[in-house]
Amino acid sequence: MTETAIRAGIEIRRVFDANPEKAWRFWTSAPTLEQWWGPAGFASRVSALDVRVGGGFDIVMTAVDPQQAKYLADHGIPLESHARGTYTEVDPPRRLAWRSAIDFVPGVAPYDVESSVELRALDDGRTEMTFRSDRMHDAMWTRNAEAGWTQQLDRLVGLLA
Repeated sequence: MTETAIRAGIEIRRVFDANPEKAWRFWTSAPTLEQWWGPAGFASRVSALDVRVGGGFDIVMTAVDPQQAKYLADHGIPLESHARGTYTEVDPPRRLAWRSAIDFVPGVAPYDVESSVELRALDDGRTEMTFRSDRMHDAMWTRNAEAGWTQQLDRLVGLLA
């Protein structure tokens, strides 16, 4: 998948106080993914992870914050959801791309979203990360997805500090 394959959607940039190899491990190792994956108010558990083209991931996210749980219940969304995807590009420690199944939105037929993360070494030993993702099926869900990614990537920045 090339960058042009990703429809205009979400783009988030962060700088990590770590080299690309360490940042890469946080994207490709179950124990480290569980530390940062998911928005605030959720706990995550990696149930499957096979980081190779054609391999995939299944990360179980559970709402643990009472406000999050109430919001989900009020909108008919289960408290537990799965982030599932299939890797389409694996280029350590530079680029990781995947296709995620969006199959958890009430009243919306399942569809796929393509995402990628690029890691670039900076001269000072830090790493610039660029995350990109397709937009969701509507503007509200795209905003929600961007907020969730922003929260979890900020958690990742803190872990790599």
